[in-house]
Amino acid sequence: RLVGVPDGAYTLTASSAGHQPSAASGWLGVGITGERNLDLPQRSRLVGTVTATGSGRPVEEATATLVDAGGVVVGTTVTDAEGTFSFADLSAGTYTLTARGYAPAVQTVHVAAGDTATAEITLSPGSRTTVLP
Repeated sequence: RLVGVPDGAYTLTASSAGHQPSAASGWLGVGITGERNLDLPQRSRLVGTVTATGSGRPVEEATATLVDAGGVVVGTTVTDAEGTFSFADLSAGTYTLTARGYAPAVQTVHVAAGDTATAEITLSPGSRTTVLP
């Protein structure tokens, strides 16, 4: 509640840890009480593992790249000794995940608001690009 605000045009913003910030604009007239609700979408995570075909062993230092539906690279990371990777602070949506260590592999993943999605990618030495469901 904001009291004693003079009339005019305003932009109300809100933010909270683990949520995407939000803003709304409006006009506040003299003697008018205004009410505005803002939704703060929860942020999400994608975690996963890159393994080698055949042996099933983790692929260390594979490059994982995440691209949004508009073709913008959201992030790139390198897998650790266990072949794991993580992308944090994501908006809900559908992304294309690519891993490279041997021949590249591509996978489409969906991340829901406020959830942690998981993905597993298997890389094949000497094979062509593999598209996983």
